[in-house]
Amino acid sequence: MKKIKRNNVLIILVVLLLALAVGYAAFQQVLTVTGTASAAGTWEVKFIDPTTITTGHGTATITADDAVTVNATLGFPGDGCQVTVHITNTGSIPAKLTKLELLNATGLAAFADDDITITTPAIQGETLAAGETCEFTFAIAWNEDSTATTKDVGFQIKFTYDQNTTPVTVDTEHPTHTNS
Repeated sequence: MKKIKRNNVLIILVVLLLALAVGYAAFQQVLTVTGTASAAGTWEVKFIDPTTITTGHGTATITADDAVTVNATLGFPGDGCQVTVHITNTGSIPAKLTKLELLNATGLAAFADDDITITTPAIQGETLAAGETCEFTFAIAWNEDSTATTKDVGFQIKFTYDQNTTPVTVDTEHPTHTNS
């Protein structure tokens, strides 16, 4: 009799265990998120027209997307001109001007001359969003106290742009539950 009761109890426990397993499985739901992530960007910062120089003082010509050639003609001590170039970001990545250098003709040292002065604006740190254009005007002047009767001087102005992106901060915390 004890054996029959024990067997019945074991059978009831097994049935209850199976019922619990079936009941749990009946209330289980698996949710799945699927997707793709694509990353693509273009980098292109370049000179565009119009490039101008003060009338009667020479030429400023775009010779490549990344080069402008300036041939300034100054007539006397105290004479000067302004050159304006346009820089555009035709890419999709924001750009930031991280370095602006005024160099000698070889590009190996800073520009320095007692008779000719070149003045550039302080625009380091300026940003260019995708599709944006900025105007950059610099001045070339023959110093009025110069005693030189002729002067030929070469120079380079180098613009260094880097990507100006801020990493996205992703919040992975579990949000508060709401009743709907």
